[in-house]
Amino acid sequence: MVLLKEREALERQIQNLNKQIEQKQKAEQLYQQKIKSIKNQLLEKIRNLEKDLQNEKNDNVKIKEKLNILEAISNKPKKEVSTDTNLNWEKR
Repeated sequence: MVLLKEREALERQIQNLNKQIEQKQKAEQLYQQKIKSIKNQLLEKIRNLEKDLQNEKNDNVKIKEKLNILEAISNKPKKEVSTDTNLNWEKR
């Protein structure tokens, strides 16, 4: 009779331990899912930042090209325009 009670007590302990193991496994799965979700979000943010950086670099290149064009235009020697008009209005 004593052995039967001890056996039943041990079986309950085993069942409780199995439940605890199952709960911990479920919790571990949830943590892994959360980690995976956060990792995916971070990877998406990194991709977006890389795209933004590339766009900014492209914009900077375009700005430099336009700036170079403007500098080239402003550094060209000015052409003198002749009107062939005598602007000397002194009375003779």
